[in-house]
Amino acid sequence: MKYKITYLHCGEHLKESLKTEIQEVVQVVESIDWQDEFKVIQPRSTLFHQTAYNKRFELEFQQLGWETKPKLSLNPRLIGDFRKNWCLLRFSSETAQRYIGTSINSNTDFRTAFCL
Repeated sequence: MKYKITYLHCGEHLKESLKTEIQEVVQVVESIDWQDEFKVIQPRSTLFHQTAYNKRFELEFQQLGWETKPKLSLNPRLIGDFRKNWCLLRFSSETAQRYIGTSINSNTDFRTAFCL
């Protein structure tokens, strides 16, 4: 996938402290090729399109030690997609204006990742 990294309200100290996590996000995004008909084959099912990409991201991040579906807050209920150390990753195809941090945009409308 092609991507673009943009830092919003993120100073050099914060970028340096999250350097490893940011590199891992880029590594995962670069490891997954965009395909018109993407699928993930599992023992009991085959996943297609968005669901397949979701599963592939989950598997890749888990291999790097990221927690899946971490809770940021119970009230209001905020759940990320992945978390490692102080980096909460939320993928969204919507505009997530409430998130501030690092955004990684793919070349499609597929995902935007916000690292808090």
